[in-house]
Amino acid sequence: MQKIYQQEIPEGSAIVWLFASKRLREQIARVARQVKGERAEIQVKSAYKTLLCEVRERGLLDSEKQVTIYYPVVDGDEPLRFRLECYPLDSLYPDCDIQYQAEPQTAEKGVYYRLVFADGREEKIFTPVKWRDKANGQRELCASAWVAYSDGHLEAIRSPYEDIYNEACNYLQNLPLTVCQQGLGSLVFDIELEGEDESLGIGHESLCLAEALHEDLYFSALEIFQHRLGLSSGDRTLKPGQILPVVRYGQQNSLRIREGQWAEVEAISDCGIRLDLSNIDRPLSFAQIQAEFNALNGECFNANSQQGRPLFGAGFNTHLARGLALSSGQHANESSGVVGGLRAAQQLLKEGVLAFTYRPLGNPDGYAAFLKLCEISPRQMHHAARYTASGCDLAYGDVPERVFADAARNKLPQALVHLNLHGYPAHEWTRPLSGYVPRNFSRWTIPKGFFLIMRYQPAYKAMAEEVLQAAIAAVMGYPEQVAMNKEMLSRYLGTVGSADFPIANDVVPYSITEYPNQDYPIELITEAPDETVQGDWFRIAQESHYRVVVAVAKWLGEATPSEKITIK
Repeated sequence: MQKIYQQEIPEGSAIVWLFASKRLREQIARVARQVKGERAEIQVKSAYKTLLCEVRERGLLDSEKQVTIYYPVVDGDEPLRFRLECYPLDSLYPDCDIQYQAEPQTAEKGVYYRLVFADGREEKIFTPVKWRDKANGQRELCASAWVAYSDGHLEAIRSPYEDIYNEACNYLQNLPLTVCQQGLGSLVFDIELEGEDESLGIGHESLCLAEALHEDLYFSALEIFQHRLGLSSGDRTLKPGQILPVVRYGQQNSLRIREGQWAEVEAISDCGIRLDLSNIDRPLSFAQIQAEFNALNGECFNANSQQGRPLFGAGFNTHLARGLALSSGQHANESSGVVGGLRAAQQLLKEGVLAFTYRPLGNPDGYAAFLKLCEISPRQMHHAARYTASGCDLAYGDVPERVFADAARNKLPQALVHLNLHGYPAHEWTRPLSGYVPRNFSRWTIPKGFFLIMRYQPAYKAMAEEVLQAAIAAVMGYPEQVAMNKEMLSRYLGTVGSADFPIANDVVPYSITEYPNQDYPIELITEAPDETVQGDWFRIAQESHYRVVVAVAKWLGEATPSEKITIK
């Protein structure tokens, strides 16, 4: 059953803040004036990224050379939250020197930004937020629709955007606890929103309310289940099933909840057509992946996923002493690594110096959902396709995909290094109805270029550092990626102010951490900003994955003395 939601404008409204695009807000204002009379003055502003929208729509910085933005900091909220909401203001106004200053506030009646200009003028901008006790057990400062009445009174009001989110969360909250424990199988929230995206003209940045709702609802669903089952926030062993918020733009605001598998399981056959993978600039189909993998002709090991799709991997030159493991597609919406990994496997096989295993697509159920979601919205992140069909991360859950990963390790016990190809959002990631900054993922809210994550078991620190240096050199040797990293880091630092991670040569962000219980002695995770891109950005991402794998393989092949690469 489909439920439709209407936006009501309270009598006596002077200003309302709604979750709507600029065009839609202008339309709502026109209709309101027609209903209330031509003399009625009503403004409809954005409840999402309010400061950014107001600056753009009113041209507040168009001719300014300097401004200090005093952003609110509220006790109990993420300290940088309202500074992050300004992103990417610095890039939109490169000729204006924008300084940020924190200003403690309460949030009893929303919060305010203060813009102080070089000549002493001051502009105060109300931002509509409200504390809410959520079904995930958290108290969060959430963006909300608000109204300012003609008499000056302010209050939060309902909106279709929030009503859809709340109804979906209530559905999950009211499910029998046994369903939470056993998993849903597959659950789809079919959502239609009035409006459209607004491109910001900076990289892949846009004001996308559909994506924000998809992200907020999906991760809220996981958090509700975690809370009900007594698990910690962010617990990746949770198996709620496949929960898919499918959010489209249309002519109305509506929600339909239905159970049943969304992406059908289809027989996958080798398409028989080989590709020049170096030029691939978008995610591959199942048939294309199968064709390229089959052509490698390795010692195959196979299994089936939770929904019955094939899991395929292979070992190569397994008699050799020196080995590595290569994998991609653990998180299925991170698709550039699949292409980079296939290319790297071809090159490693051609060189014939190392033993290696390769799993091109660790999460085919998620990938099927990802491809189908991309048919609707090819530029969104689609995190609902991130995990397996059981709803857990395959690295943490007792699921077929995890058993298959263990099979790869058993196939090549001499593998010293695991190259694990990943990705992250290529544009800002927000959760406006849950405190704005994605909980447990705050590092990834703004893109910062091709990022390297090094993890090692205690006895392998020195080797891990050498592997990391080889990977950094590979990125530094690729001019297009260097240029992208510099641009993204500039935008990131312009808003955040400073980095909580090291940056090699002021270009390559990375981290290095001891992980005693990981599967391989050394694991290098490559993180490309690829959610979700096509064209040159995708080509650059998959090329960087490829170059890093080849560089690390070269280091391993040339490492001396021989005991240096012996597993301890």
